[in-house]
Amino acid sequence: MSNIGGGERVLSLISNELSRKYDVTIITPYNDDSYYKLTPSVTVKSLGYSRSDISIIRKFQFFSILLSMRAIVNKLEFDYFIAFASLGVILTSFLSIKNDNRFMCWIHTSYYQPVPYLYKKYFLYILKYFSNVIILNKLDSQLFAPYANKVTVIPNPLSFNAVIKSDLREKRIVSVGRLEKNKGFDCLINICTCVFELHNDWRLDIYGQDDGERENLERLIKEKGMQNNIEIHSAVSDITSIYISSSIFAFTSLFESFGLVLIEANECGLPCVCFNSPSGIKDLVIDGYNGYLIEQFDNRTFEERILQLIESYDLRLFMSQNALNNANNFRIDHIMSKWYNLLK
Repeated sequence: MSNIGGGERVLSLISNELSRKYDVTIITPYNDDSYYKLTPSVTVKSLGYSRSDISIIRKFQFFSILLSMRAIVNKLEFDYFIAFASLGVILTSFLSIKNDNRFMCWIHTSYYQPVPYLYKKYFLYILKYFSNVIILNKLDSQLFAPYANKVTVIPNPLSFNAVIKSDLREKRIVSVGRLEKNKGFDCLINICTCVFELHNDWRLDIYGQDDGERENLERLIKEKGMQNNIEIHSAVSDITSIYISSSIFAFTSLFESFGLVLIEANECGLPCVCFNSPSGIKDLVIDGYNGYLIEQFDNRTFEERILQLIESYDLRLFMSQNALNNANNFRIDHIMSKWYNLLK
């Protein structure tokens, strides 16, 4: 819960909203506090492990955590048990869930996410033991459906309402995401290096929690001689102010089950330029409407689309209006109606 990311943000948001009608308990392996605020009505039960033990399987703590989790679950009285994310699904599969309709799972990774072969095989195999598999996008729902009893698509909601929108006049491109290889920030740096050769009064700012890539990205920026135009920043709590002081959102992630940052950028009026990565991006960005969808690794077209937006304020304004309309589809009340319908 202490991680800074879209999954953690959404888990806290949905838990807070559900706690208005239900008693909500979150079971977490770790004993650290949630980065995102939880209301007092949400109970958190920790299994007592520290974040330094994050690689629980490598440290042979998997079964210890499983036993601790089973002890807590056996003491709880519950109507629904929702296993969250990959680790939660794997752990829950070792409980007595067969033929128990109370157990559902909520998947936050793309079907195409690269994982070890045997891990993927087991993950797909156990889905049939859950009464419902909650998926974030349409394509993943089709891909996971053959392995599940039932699949329900519930997109992630917006985590904020932006009162102030971007005026689209700042000469700044922004990107947000965990600093890891799958986010493709090295590709974005290469793309923007070419763009800034023509428009060196523009800049790119990347915000995210370091997951092992910050040093490599900063080295690449230095190699490209882009220190004055491209900068890496740590994650910030007030991400809204970052969006509204930018004019374009760029996203080069290789795999995304949803891409919450795209909707956040839309809510602030930013057109999005992104790779059409599997499998949830095209549910959020309509090519030529609220941004541009680029075939993966087509850097040249990505550069051209950014240049079009840089060189035309009217185009930015047109896509900004559409972006705001698109963001309305992901308001919290609209998404929560899907959750309440699921749990009724």
